[in-house]
Amino acid sequence: SAEIILQANEYMQKSDYKLADAILTKALSDMKDITPENRQAWSEKEDILYLQALCAIKQHQLYRSRRLLNGVVSMQGIHQQSALDLLNTIKHGK
Repeated sequence: SAEIILQANEYMQKSDYKLADAILTKALSDMKDITPENRQAWSEKEDILYLQALCAIKQHQLYRSRRLLNGVVSMQGIHQQSALDLLNTIKHGK
């Protein structure tokens, strides 16, 4: 799923958030039984959730983006602080 993350990133750079989102959604459904013990997959899952949240923000799906960002925060991984910052930005409507 590292390739999927790269692929989604490419679409995001072309501002095709809908397609990137669709790719990420499928990738996420393929990894639903991932646990924190599987560090590599857990980290990839966090990356996917974070990118999905960015896609949701770009598509003005604020409720969904908040839900995704809260998911990222609860995973307590590398994107936790960025997700918190984004949540604060969304909350204050900036």
